[in-house]
Amino acid sequence: DLHTYREGDAVSRIYWKLSAKLDQLLVKEYSLPVSGRLLLLPDYRLVGGAEGSALRIDAMLSALFTAAQRLLEQEIPFSMLHFTEEDGIMQSEPTESYEEAEAFLLSLLWQQPAPEKDGALRLSLLEDMLADPSAPDHVLLFTPRLSDEAAERLAGLSGAARLTVFAVRGAGETLLDG
Repeated sequence: DLHTYREGDAVSRIYWKLSAKLDQLLVKEYSLPVSGRLLLLPDYRLVGGAEGSALRIDAMLSALFTAAQRLLEQEIPFSMLHFTEEDGIMQSEPTESYEEAEAFLLSLLWQQPAPEKDGALRLSLLEDMLADPSAPDHVLLFTPRLSDEAAERLAGLSGAARLTVFAVRGAGETLLDG
């Protein structure tokens, strides 16, 4: 939808082409359901060697924080969730500020990344979560690497339509390498 520009609207949301034709500033309103429950899920685990893992995890966490920032700018509520070996699932309250998103990410960084072998367990937990009727309306999964096997398994989930995957791709890799 569109509305006339109001003070405080993000300049990046101005529909410049139509605004020029109509000689008034119009702003795009995105159609994501604001009432839906959205979950951001980082797959915080090692993949490959230590240096490669660190770079991939850094890229994944940067994408996660960028997504959180954009959602906060659009005033779209979301929660974040992380699996820990000791505590199982750690979920944030609905995140409403940059400080809350940053606090969640800092609490994540205080932990060691899970070992690479935990990937199958994490997929099983995600599968169980999406099968649960009380699950979020949509899950954004951020992973440092997406293997062919994991991609096939995710595509076959009963709730796959409610899942969006952001995977880090290394130099020289196709999207579904390794």
